[in-house]
This record gives sequence, structure tokens and C-alpha cells, in this order.
Amino acid sequence: MASLAGLAFLLPVPAASWLGLCLIALHLHVTASDKAARRAAAILFALTIPLFWARLLFAAFSDIILHSDARLVGWIVGTEAVGNVVPLVDGSGSLFIAPGCSSLANLSLALLSATVFINMRCGRWTPASLAWALTSAAAVVAINVTRISLIGLYPSHYGLIHGPVGATIAGWLTLIVILAIGYHRIGYDAPYDR
Repeated sequence: MASLAGLAFLLPVPAASWLGLCLIALHLHVTASDKAARRAAAILFALTIPLFWARLLFAAFSDIILHSDARLVGWIVGTEAVGNVVPLVDGSGSLFIAPGCSSLANLSLALLSATVFINMRCGRWTPASLAWALTSAAAVVAINVTRISLIGLYPSHYGLIHGPVGATIAGWLTLIVILAIGYHRIGYDAPYDR
């Protein structure tokens, strides 16, 4: 397994390195003799979710994901989304939801955070910690959809909302929400076990 992972790291393809990291996590999980090593393997695997598995998932289901984001934005803006295009509220044009605007990337960060906080405590998901992980995911989607909806409601402020200021505010807010829910609820609700 280590040889396969090593070969994956040497290939000039970034996705192969992440696949190699997955192989190392799988090997560690299967061969680990103690709980701490298995929990470390789970965290190592979770690190690959935002940078490998989420991209793979998006490549396979991008239409469904972007259409879902567009429907939510259309619902808030009060217009009917067609595919991943949402008409602006003032009728002056349309908002095209591009792959970079999808909620999926930040959803994978919420999953990574939940996995880290669970495995720092015990490695076992409880119904309460799962519910809080889903709450974190819902909050991430809400932040992203709200930002895109603000563009649809206030198209004259597109540069501010979509540009560096809006991106920075949304990014920090997303990070704070993910970490706050992870630290105060997900990690707290997981039973403590060393």
C-alpha cells in the first residue's frame, strides 16, 4: 500500500497525490492497533474530501448541485431559476451561478471540521453530533445562498458583494460558523474517549 501511495505522490497529477493520501489513510485505518491511530486515519482521510472527493463529486453531479443552488437563490430573490440561471429581481438581467459559486466546496469543509472534532474526542458519531454536523452544513449553504441572493436583489452592488469584500466577509463568516459549531456542539456532544 505504501508503494502505491508513493507512486501516486510521484505522478505529476495533483489528484493522484490526494488518492495516495487516501491510500495511506486506508492502510493506517486497517492496520492500526489502537483507537488513536484509527482516529488519525479518519482525520487524514477527511483532509482529502475538500480537495479530491468534493471535486470528483462535483464533476459527476455539477448540474444537480448548481441547479439546487439556483433554485434556493431564485426562491429568496422571488424569481424562477432555469437551470443554474436566476433572473435578477429588477429584470435587468440574469445571474449565472458558476461552479466556483457552488455551496459544495464549503460543505466539504464543514464535513472536514465535523470529522476533526469528532475524532479529537472519540471517533464515534452520536445522533446529536450528526445533527450538529448537518446544522453546520445547512449554515454553510445558507451563507453562500444568501450572498448570491444579495447579488440578485441588489445587482448594482455586484462588485462589492461578489468581489474581494463580499468574498472575504462570506469566507470568514463561513469559517467562524463551521468552527463554532464544531467546537461548541459537535465536539461537545461526542463522548470523550482516549
